Amino acid sequence: MADLVIRGEVIKIKHGIKLGEDKTVDYKAYTVTPTGSGKQSAVNVIVSEAYNGIPVAFEGRPELEVGDEAIWTLTKIDPQFNYKGYVLVGSTSLFPLDGDQIVGDGDAPGQVEAAKLGGKGTLQKLTGKTS
Repeated sequence: MADLVIRGEVIKIKHGIKLGEDKTVDYKAYTVTPTGSGKQSAVNVIVSEAYNGIPVAFEGRPELEVGDEAIWTLTKIDPQFNYKGYVLVGSTSLFPLDGDQIVGDGDAPGQVEAAKLGGKGTLQKLTGKTS
């Protein structure tokens, strides 16, 4: 289960972040502002970006740009890394949106996964849809 599931828009991206003792991995931080109802503050979401200077990509994980909106299923970063924020629950637990539709390789699997990770009522809360 995720610590946090939000529908949010990317408002900033910072590249080249180093966390922990392993300095061979570069991360990027998405600053995400929750959209829709509620008064939650922006959150930082860290994803791996490069290993030894070589860009990495994960099959099924979309690359987002400033202005993109998605459903984010997140887990708090371990305090040992001295960075306040979140990581994705899994490499494919990010669901880009076009309006209220999850886009990608098929809406149904993404909707089911987002609902499962967020618990009962999550999908309806985030998209206004019941199925």
